[in-house]
Amino acid sequence: MTIFLAAPGLLLAQDSVPLAPASTQPVFPPTTSAQADVEQLSRILSDAGARQEDRDEAARRLEDRQTPQTRKILLDTLISAADPGGQLAVARALIGRRPEEDFRDPLFALIGRSRQQSDAATMALAGYKGDAEVIRRLTDLAQASGPEAVRLAAIRALGMFTERRAAAALISLLETAGESDAIHSAAMDALVYLTGLDDFGGSSYRWRQWWQTSQALDEAAWNQQVLEDRAARLDRLQQRYQLLADELDALIGQQYQLADPERRAILAMRLLRSSSPTVRAQGAMRLYADMVQGSRIVPMVQQQVRSMIGDSDPGVRIAVAQALFAMVDTAAVDGLLTQLDQENDPQVKMEFARTLAKIGEPRAIGALEHLLDDPSLRVVEVAADALKDFGRNLRQNNPQLATEIALHLAQLLDSGTQRSASPRFREVVVNAMAAMREPQLGQTFLKLIRPGESVGVRKAALRGIAGLRDRNFAATILAQLDDPDDGIRGEAAAALQYTASPVDAVNLLPRLDPQVEPNESIRNAIWRAMESLLPEMTPDQLKNLADRFAENAARRVSIQEKRRDLLIKANQPEDLAFARQDLGNTYMELNQPEKAVTEFSAALEYWRAHGQVVANQLISQLLAAHLKAAHYTEATVFAAEMIADNPGAQEVLGPMIRDEVERLKQAGQTDAVQALIAAVKKMDPPLASRFTAPMEASPAPTTQDSAGTSGTTAASQK
Repeated sequence: MTIFLAAPGLLLAQDSVPLAPASTQPVFPPTTSAQADVEQLSRILSDAGARQEDRDEAARRLEDRQTPQTRKILLDTLISAADPGGQLAVARALIGRRPEEDFRDPLFALIGRSRQQSDAATMALAGYKGDAEVIRRLTDLAQASGPEAVRLAAIRALGMFTERRAAAALISLLETAGESDAIHSAAMDALVYLTGLDDFGGSSYRWRQWWQTSQALDEAAWNQQVLEDRAARLDRLQQRYQLLADELDALIGQQYQLADPERRAILAMRLLRSSSPTVRAQGAMRLYADMVQGSRIVPMVQQQVRSMIGDSDPGVRIAVAQALFAMVDTAAVDGLLTQLDQENDPQVKMEFARTLAKIGEPRAIGALEHLLDDPSLRVVEVAADALKDFGRNLRQNNPQLATEIALHLAQLLDSGTQRSASPRFREVVVNAMAAMREPQLGQTFLKLIRPGESVGVRKAALRGIAGLRDRNFAATILAQLDDPDDGIRGEAAAALQYTASPVDAVNLLPRLDPQVEPNESIRNAIWRAMESLLPEMTPDQLKNLADRFAENAARRVSIQEKRRDLLIKANQPEDLAFARQDLGNTYMELNQPEKAVTEFSAALEYWRAHGQVVANQLISQLLAAHLKAAHYTEATVFAAEMIADNPGAQEVLGPMIRDEVERLKQAGQTDAVQALIAAVKKMDPPLASRFTAPMEASPAPTTQDSAGTSGTTAASQK
């Protein structure tokens, strides 16, 4: 099957003639400064040997910069009769804009030069809305007996003015006898565009009737009626455009997905280099989807995407920023910063800020801080959020800059402007402040946790206090544990992990009770704060604290582990032996017999090394841990050793081994039974027969075979 897709500047074929690869060199390679960017665009615009499409794009990019320098470049090119290609590019770049007054006469001078120049100039002049002089001159051109191509261009331009005088000029053409069909048709098309009335067809009679009726309206009512009719037509056209765009997206997507990697790269280049902004944006969005799905982007495509950072269309720049976000392309940072330095569109600024934050290049920090003074509230919010991502490392790598940004952010809260009162704005800014970990903001954060602020701001302020690691704030944070909002209490508990002192433990303990703090996640956060204090407590304090958790082995174990470590460090071996025995018991409660073996063995080793009589309790604890861990050889060797030292140990250890065999049998663990019995038979001295006989005599467990009948296991038959 062959699929063809026709779009502006695009013709793709699948499974037919092989596609020739586009040039791998981008026309607009990224530059390292705004000045270098302008100089590059100026060179392309003035290059008579360049493609007209590239000169057009250079002019559009220069016009988008909106600086005195770029304005002069465009004006000088527009008045240069020796460069008709440059003049055409500038005129096209001004279409849909409001050109400066200096451009008006040079644009009129282009009319009549060529069909392309006339069309572009008159369309650009339509940007002078409300300018009576421009309408008068266009009317003169439309009604004069000059070349028909010039008249048609002027007529089309008049249709773009939503003013009664422009409509009057077009109606006059319909009423003038002897005009050609082309002039009449162009006048009616222009009236459709001007009024939004697209149901009159080619009837000059109906237009004249409309004019007679509408003349009775005053100026304000006439303008209101035209705007409403145009808005209705725009809605219809927008719906048709959206259907077309959706169909285009589906066709491009189908062809793109069917392509192999090499062909896909070529298709991507054609999309990205299309003369249609819609298609270029589609190309960038395809690359974004590829990256999200884990596909690899070939170098020539990646270079082309970088060259489009300064694209003349804001929608394309947004799509490019999103593609670079997915690529995490560090080589694009210079281009992003250069464009951001001269960007005028708020939405583009926001996407660039997000992309720079994702890439994480520190050179972007200065540009993001500059955006904190942007007139757009949303741009400032996104910039602050992006700076938050840098703050994690900025305090360590550049504390001076972190301080500068933190204080800059704090000033935004106290600016007294309407935006500074917005809860969302304040929350975003305070979150960014918190990330900077600036000590000078401590008192500011304390003010921000007061109930007068939103919950989001208060939570952000608590995170800011936590980042300062200052114990002087602990009492204030503790008070927040009484707040009715779960989020506030949760952030307070998290902050205490970095600000509480051992003396605060007495205030934290009651809050671990579900009757006091019903939210389990907050109780867990309070416990983490408690755990952070353990290294600073004495062994005696830790023992007392562990006793408070007699019913909670999961929390008791971390206290006992810390006590063991402190006793090792303090070289208190006797206390350590007792501590290890306690810890081993807790491990057994938690079903961690391997760890219990380690602790019981260490305790036993100490007592034996110091000539102490080892209590039967510790011996049985260690044997139980070995058996629970399925250390059958170690268990029986240990038991034999203890019996050799003290034959009376038979009465303690024998029943334990016998009962473990019985438990394993009842659980159907035949292999484990055999392993333990085999280990028992090797004991020297042997275990008394009154303990071993039941092991051999006990019936083997039965299992159900596949037919549902009962039978002994193969192991028991042996």
